[in-house]
Amino acid sequence: MDEAAAAVLAYAPSSASPALPAAADGKSRPAPANGAAAPHPVPADRRSLVLDIGASSTTATLLSVSHHSLMHVLHRTVHPALGGHALDAVLLAHFAKEFSKKTRTPLSPSSTAAPDLRALAKLRAAAELTKRSLSAAQGNSATLDVESLKDGLDYHGSINALRFDLLARGVYTQIVDHVRHCLREAHLDPAHLDELLLVGGTASLPGVAEALQALLPHPPTVLSNSLPPANVVAVGCALQARLSILHPLPHPHPALARASEQHAKALTHPLGLVFPHAHPGPAGTFWQIVHAGTPLPARRKVRVPVPPGVGAVGVELWEGRENVTVQSVGPPKRVREVDEADEEEDEEEEEDEEEEEDEEPEETRTLQLVPSTQLAALLLPVPPAPAPAEATKSGPGKKSKAPPAQAQAQTQAEIELVVDVAGGVRVRAWVVGAHHQREGVVEVCVPGW
Repeated sequence: MDEAAAAVLAYAPSSASPALPAAADGKSRPAPANGAAAPHPVPADRRSLVLDIGASSTTATLLSVSHHSLMHVLHRTVHPALGGHALDAVLLAHFAKEFSKKTRTPLSPSSTAAPDLRALAKLRAAAELTKRSLSAAQGNSATLDVESLKDGLDYHGSINALRFDLLARGVYTQIVDHVRHCLREAHLDPAHLDELLLVGGTASLPGVAEALQALLPHPPTVLSNSLPPANVVAVGCALQARLSILHPLPHPHPALARASEQHAKALTHPLGLVFPHAHPGPAGTFWQIVHAGTPLPARRKVRVPVPPGVGAVGVELWEGRENVTVQSVGPPKRVREVDEADEEEDEEEEEDEEEEEDEEPEETRTLQLVPSTQLAALLLPVPPAPAPAEATKSGPGKKSKAPPAQAQAQTQAEIELVVDVAGGVRVRAWVVGAHHQREGVVEVCVPGW
C-alpha cells in the first residue's frame, strides 16, 4: 500500500467503509445529534498533501481524495538530502562547540582525525536521542550525556526547545520551501489545500508544525498531526488490512494485478451548478459538485430545496475556475502619546516602532470559485404541492387544530451528475415527491470536452 494513501486512511478511516471507526487518533470529538461518531474535520472531496519527513529524505505527495477514499496522485516531489539527519547535524555542531568551549579540547564536525571521528560518532548517536526527547517533551528541555567523549573527558549538556528551534530554523525553512516547490510544480496555491498530513518521526517536532502552519491559510486548511507521525503509516496499513478481511474479493479484477500500469484520468477544473432564478446572470453563486482533480468516472448526487409556489426550476451546469486572492495585512501601528516629562519611555517606544517597521506584512489568501464556461442547462417542472389536510376538531364546541408545520414536507429537487472516463457529462434532475418517488425526470448530456 502506498504510504501517502495509508496516511490519508489513518486519519479518515470511516470514509473508506462504515465498518471502520470514525477516528483513529483517539481524540474525543463532539458527536452529531444522531449519536454517530464525528468524522474527520475535512470535506469528503478534498486535496490532501502528505509530507513524509524521513531520516535522509523528505517526500511531498499531493493527493486528490474522493468519496469512499478513492485517491489519485496529482504530484509527488522528493528531496533526497532533507530529513532528520539534517537536524542531527545541527545538534552535533551545537554540542561539539559547547564541548570545545567547556573543556578547551577542540572538536570540529568537519574534522577527519581518527579520535575526532570516534567522538563525533558517539555525539551523533546521543544527539539523535536528544532530538527524540525534544519531540516528545512538547516545550521542555532535553539532556545529552556522553562518557569519554574525547581524551577521556565526559560531557554533559542540555538544550531547550526554544534554543533548538532557533538552531533548526534553516532546516524548517527548507521543509516549507519543499512544500511550496511541490505546490508550484502542481500549479496550485496553498489555499487549494484542504489538509496537510505529517508523517515520519521528525515531523513530531513542534517547530515543524509551527513553520508549516505559517504557510497554510487557517481556516480552511487543516494541519493533521494528532496521530503520532511515526505511527501514521502503520495505522493506515492496519486499517486497510482490516478492510480487506471484512470485505474480501472472491475473484479479484485483472486490473488490480497491474494496478501500477493504470493511469487514471482526472478533472482539471471543477464542475458545479448555478441556479439562474435564485441568482440571475452568469455571476450567480457557483455550487461546486465535482472537485478539480477528481478521478474519472465520477458520480455525484445532491438535493436542493424548492421554494413554495415555484412552477419550474432552472439548473445550469458550469465549468468553474479557482481564483486565489491575496491581501497584504500590515502590523497594526501603535498610537504614541507624547509625554515631555518622560523622555526615556519615548526612546523605548521609538525603538519598538523601528522593530515593527522591519516586520513584513502578512498575506491572507482566499480561494474563490467562480463559473467560467456554461456546459448545459435544463428546466425542471415542479408539480403543484398537494392541498393541505383539512383541519380536525377535537370535540364539539372546540377550535379546530391545523396539522403541524413539520408534517408538511418541503418540496425538494434531486440532481445527479455523472462524468465518464471520456469526459462526457450526463445531468439528470427530478422532483422528490411526498412518498419519495421521482416526478418529472429531465436529462441532458454533454459530450466529452
